[in-house]
Amino acid sequence: MTQQEINKAFRDRAEICRDATKHMMKVELLYDEASLLRVDDIISKAWPTGSSSGDIKKRCEIWASYVGECLRAIFGGDWVKTEAGWGVKIGQVVLNVFAKMEKRFQSGMTDSISFFYEAFKQQSRRVA
Repeated sequence: MTQQEINKAFRDRAEICRDATKHMMKVELLYDEASLLRVDDIISKAWPTGSSSGDIKKRCEIWASYVGECLRAIFGGDWVKTEAGWGVKIGQVVLNVFAKMEKRFQSGMTDSISFFYEAFKQQSRRVA
């Protein structure tokens, strides 16, 4: 697969997330910072008691794709496969959004997506 095809495959999964959120929760998500910062709240409302391990894998696939696509829209970058799994490479950093999303579903707000994003944003400002 070309890089363009890989990016499109993740974008297609992210669109599934956006469509489901729009139809089931009446929430319109974009690929921007404001929408990314709503992810924790949406997950907390939709799955207040967590998820089973089987459910986590399914949810992680679409939610991690969505978060990754938000990061790509905000910072640029591409999807890359590493030993740790798929992530978004922004500059020299690979953000493993799948592992982060799995932790978010397992641990709740202890592994906040908003905190993850804000920490990376601060780090990227210091490097720039």
